[in-house]
Amino acid sequence: MQKSVYSAAALAKVLYDRLFKWLLEKCNRKIGANTNMMSESVLNSFIGVLDIAGFEIVQKNSFEQLCINYTNEKLQAFFNHFMFVREQSEYLEEGIRWTQADFALDLQPTIDLIEKPLGLLSLLEEECVVPNGSDQSLLQKLCTSLEKYPQFRKAKQSQRCTIVRHFTIKHYAGSVDYNIDSWVEKNRDVVENAVLEVMGEATKPLTKSLFPPGATFNSICCISSEREEISSTVSPRPSRVITRAATSCNQLGSLLETLSSSSAHFIRCVVPNYDRVPNKIDGPLVLNQLR
Repeated sequence: MQKSVYSAAALAKVLYDRLFKWLLEKCNRKIGANTNMMSESVLNSFIGVLDIAGFEIVQKNSFEQLCINYTNEKLQAFFNHFMFVREQSEYLEEGIRWTQADFALDLQPTIDLIEKPLGLLSLLEEECVVPNGSDQSLLQKLCTSLEKYPQFRKAKQSQRCTIVRHFTIKHYAGSVDYNIDSWVEKNRDVVENAVLEVMGEATKPLTKSLFPPGATFNSICCISSEREEISSTVSPRPSRVITRAATSCNQLGSLLETLSSSSAHFIRCVVPNYDRVPNKIDGPLVLNQLR
């Protein structure tokens, strides 16, 4: 029963992803000018708007929050480099005398514990392919391999909580307690090919077009860009199903490449409180983000 629930959720994500890309492509065609009259440099020019989910701390933080917060961590590191490190390099090249300031926290240790070999994502990928992989086995491996990072903290047993199901990661915007339940199944996020074949027989022409004949789960999960390499920390073998973590890393890498090659402008948003209620400011939380 639980497997069917996860499979239905995975299908919903695939359907949303395909429909969103279809809509985006249709909009681009409608607002695009006559491409036959344009030079290659003009065709490669674009104005993009990136609106991602902000840093998340909810009542029960799971795999989804880890993916969101990891993305925010990487984008914050990009922001720091774009706004400060690159600016400093220009000052040095032009011989401008100035006092160098400590502009932000060092985010790399947190990023490393998530994405490096033997990091969180790598261990999660491994647990998804070993026989009888489980959430508790994953948690034990995380606690053993990541305890060297000050940004990682494992939960302790107590009389009230004899089975540990949590760990904590210190992100740039605050520490988050993650619950390990269902991580392995969520990362697999597999839709059986038989289900895809059924979707390909849909009576609605649009739905049917989103699931062409012969499409497998791997091909449906692949993003439209021609990046073939997934981050080395989470690269699956060709015979493996592409997992949610691998797909996210692939998309994030492609996004950062695009941002690095463009002129970025930033609108910063701040999480005011953990409770998601209006007219309430959590001073330490806000201050930590502003730093």
